[in-house]
Amino acid sequence: TNAAFIKSNLSKCSLTKCSLLEQDFSNAKLYLVQFSNSDLSGSKFDGSDLSLSNFNNATLDKCSFIGSTCRSTIFKNASLKSANFSNVSALNANFTKANLETAIFNGADISKAQCSSTTCTLTNFSNANATYANFNYAIFEDANLNGADFSFSRMHKTQFIDCDLHKSKSINIKKTDRDLAEAESWSIPQSIFKD
Repeated sequence: TNAAFIKSNLSKCSLTKCSLLEQDFSNAKLYLVQFSNSDLSGSKFDGSDLSLSNFNNATLDKCSFIGSTCRSTIFKNASLKSANFSNVSALNANFTKANLETAIFNGADISKAQCSSTTCTLTNFSNANATYANFNYAIFEDANLNGADFSFSRMHKTQFIDCDLHKSKSINIKKTDRDLAEAESWSIPQSIFKD
């Protein structure tokens, strides 16, 4: 059934392990809400305040977050395929290991966000503010990065495959650290184990 959550105040509620498909949470106050392990596919969060909420391991495929506030919101290990984050304010948000395949971040502010080990296939970051963000180990494939600002971001072992980097800014990016990369690939010599 479709519940009406438009303009609701659900702050500090726990909605973990719920199935809330195609719900409308537009313009709702969802501050500090626990959505961990929930399936919210196709739901709308447009214009909502989701600050400090937790979507860890949630399924958010085809969700709309247009113009919402997601400051310090946790999307760790979430599936965000085809989610729309256009014009979102997501300062300090955590997208670590999230699947951002075909997601839209057009004009979004994801500055200081944690985006390490994310999958960004066909993802649209056009005109996004990603300054000081952490994209270590992220994979960008066929992504639209046109006009995005990645200044001062961290990109250790980040991969860019067939991406549109037209007019993107990359001032003082911290790229792959050679010493760290060498240490990560080091293994114990097999001669130590021989008698």
